[in-house]
Amino acid sequence: MELRTRVYTEQTGMLDPDSLTYGLDVDDDDDRSASFLVVENRSPFPVAVACVRVIERLGADNRPLPADSLYGLALRSGSVEVSRYIGRLDDSRHQARALSELLRSTIAHIRQSGADGDVYAIVERPLERLLRIMGVGVVRIADPIWLDEYQGVNVAIRLDPVVSAVGLGGLSEIDELDVSEGAARFWGTVER
Repeated sequence: MELRTRVYTEQTGMLDPDSLTYGLDVDDDDDRSASFLVVENRSPFPVAVACVRVIERLGADNRPLPADSLYGLALRSGSVEVSRYIGRLDDSRHQARALSELLRSTIAHIRQSGADGDVYAIVERPLERLLRIMGVGVVRIADPIWLDEYQGVNVAIRLDPVVSAVGLGGLSEIDELDVSEGAARFWGTVER
């Protein structure tokens, strides 16, 4: 939440810090979301450097997803929306690895929740392009439009978790990931 808050208040200016509940970027979708976080082991203490969430429209909670509201889509119950992706790493290779690991966890969670047929996102066009380059299964479902809420031009996309998994380690490997609450995975090296 602190990473999101810093980005949306200090970097993009999308949010007024004085209007935030408890000083954090919290919205009506957080209570129905699963969140994933990348923490870099920096000295003198670890720092959150990337995050993403999955808004779930599952069970009795049929509130519209942001893509429904902002693009006038009529997404089915059982849909999910990947949202609030942020990556703030200094090294582009580490940034790509963090995004890849977030996608792996996100796909594993979506498949385990049974929503892998209806996965959506609202993204900026450069991220849409990057996802395509990475081999993520992306289909544009709405033309790019200016969204005041996001202070930029964004596009609604549909993600195919099965196609996406091929370039992210394979479907069987992703299906085996532990994405339960509190689960952690480690990669890279630790400098001493």
